[in-house]
Amino acid sequence: MTETADLAPLAAHAELTDDPILRAAAHLFYRRGIGNVSIQDIRQLAGVSLKALYAHYPSKESLVTAYLRSTHAGWTRSLEGSVADAVPDILNDDALEDSARTAAVAALFTWLGDWFATPDFVGCGIANTRGQRLSEEAQEVIRDHDRHVRSYMDRIGGSTEAGGSLFVLMEGAISTAAGTGDPDYAKVALRTARAALGLD
Repeated sequence: MTETADLAPLAAHAELTDDPILRAAAHLFYRRGIGNVSIQDIRQLAGVSLKALYAHYPSKESLVTAYLRSTHAGWTRSLEGSVADAVPDILNDDALEDSARTAAVAALFTWLGDWFATPDFVGCGIANTRGQRLSEEAQEVIRDHDRHVRSYMDRIGGSTEAGGSLFVLMEGAISTAAGTGDPDYAKVALRTARAALGLD
């Protein structure tokens, strides 16, 4: 079967884009890993010339950074939108009531479980880049992503301590589901989160 970039946003959460180069890069980076993808691979899947590719992205590093930014934007928008659909109060500045926190935690791990069950899921596109040689700009995108997500977990949990627990449980569920292929680790993490936070 011919490889296509059409499924890239499904599991990777890279934003839908009309840019065939970034779309191809997101698809390949997510499925194969950054170190296993060449500029030639991206060019071929995107159906563009090297000259056209380099006119938009002067280096592989610039494509990696664009991929990470796209993944951060798409991932956080999808997660936060799903939680907000279940708990509109998450958008307010006031502290969440216990019932709203319970619903927000359930929405978080339900969203994760749905993501884990997508056909091409191989983990978090951003987390999967950790430990690889990246430009300082790309590393800063990763740090910004982690800070943003951790802050959001604090909001759901109601405190930095609870947010830290949610962050660790979420990251652990993602890694374990990717390693085992079992989406039910989202349910395991949800049960653990409820117990840790004293939620019904």
